[in-house]
Amino acid sequence: MNVHQSLIQQDMNDCTKGQSLLPLQQAQEIFLNDVQPIAGTVSICLNQAMSRITAADITTDISLPRFDNSAMDGFGIRLEDLSMAFPRTFQLTGRAAAGHSATSNCTPGSAIRILTGARVPPDVAAIIPQEQVTLAGDTILISSVPRPGANIRRQGEDILAGSIILPEGTMIDARHIAMLAAVGLTQIQVVRPLRIGLISTGDELADNGWDLNQNGIVDVNRPMLRSLMVSPMFDIMDFGICPDDPELLSQALKDAARSVDLVISSGGISGSETDCLQRAILKSGGEYQRLSVAIRPGKPIAKGCIGAMTIVGLPGNPISALINFLLFARPALFAKLGIELPHLISTKARCTEDLPRRFNRSEFIPVQVGKTNEEGEPLIYKLGSGSSSSLSPLVAADGFALVQSGTGFVEAGEPLDFYPFKNAFSVS
Repeated sequence: MNVHQSLIQQDMNDCTKGQSLLPLQQAQEIFLNDVQPIAGTVSICLNQAMSRITAADITTDISLPRFDNSAMDGFGIRLEDLSMAFPRTFQLTGRAAAGHSATSNCTPGSAIRILTGARVPPDVAAIIPQEQVTLAGDTILISSVPRPGANIRRQGEDILAGSIILPEGTMIDARHIAMLAAVGLTQIQVVRPLRIGLISTGDELADNGWDLNQNGIVDVNRPMLRSLMVSPMFDIMDFGICPDDPELLSQALKDAARSVDLVISSGGISGSETDCLQRAILKSGGEYQRLSVAIRPGKPIAKGCIGAMTIVGLPGNPISALINFLLFARPALFAKLGIELPHLISTKARCTEDLPRRFNRSEFIPVQVGKTNEEGEPLIYKLGSGSSSSLSPLVAADGFALVQSGTGFVEAGEPLDFYPFKNAFSVS
């Protein structure tokens, strides 16, 4: 039996075990179906606004620009002079610079020197760029007729007073902060931080190598997941490691429900006799649902709730936990904040070797980007054997490539969806 036949047999075994594998998009829709946004807002200053979510439409009571101003360095002339014959010589009678008033009015037959950003005097109808005039002492020669309003930025042409500058549910970034600063806002109302709890489950786990027994494993999921949620949008609480004991896990979840909006747990959802997340949630009076998704790694994903607290159950293997965090937990976090997060952004890349398809599961594989082909498309190389517990291929990879389910092979040179880590590992 070759490698491809072995993969098909494994996937067919999944089917014969009675597991109904859901397509990824359908599983995501089911997972997010009843996730309810949190309530509560806070007022913050502008220098704390990055990556926060606006709690309501933000409006402005001023216009931008605040006044008519010059779009470039040049010379201003009056409206009636635009109807005169050109070329024409004008006498310079004044000057206007940014932050200063004009030194004199613009009289008929005269021009004033005007610099970028300067308030345009009311009698100036057009500004001629300095590159288009000939300067001789205190006179200028204008060769061609300018159009009325040329190179003048009018008051309110960008933003009118009373306009909405940021709609409710906007995730604020540097562009938005520039707008808020421009209209003079120093305090804004945003959605309060989402309170998130982290729990890892497993008798074998320890926080560091010094605490390991001879059969132990260091828990990498909590540090990894915490690093994926570094943002002022989130307030992370670490509830540590819980052994494979439904009573202890039930108590930990009930404790968490008193202080957080959402818990992300890892481990305890594959269905073996030691997996206890379902029993712990039900014992706590909550609800539980496990989905089997047609992806690899990361087939199982669990969701639940205890009261208003949402629970996201990830697999225990690190790569499975990472993929399911990106595909399920990450959108759930933003649903709790009241906004819809776009799906992970992919690009097209070309594989450099034949890659087997799985019969009924799409596969995310760690890949490294090499050179580009003649069309400028990145060429990607598979790393590792595909084990969901192997970290070295993940560390060396530049992202994941998605091999869609099917029969046969993806032949070398065919395009694949490529998900760069530089996009995937950002919460925004």
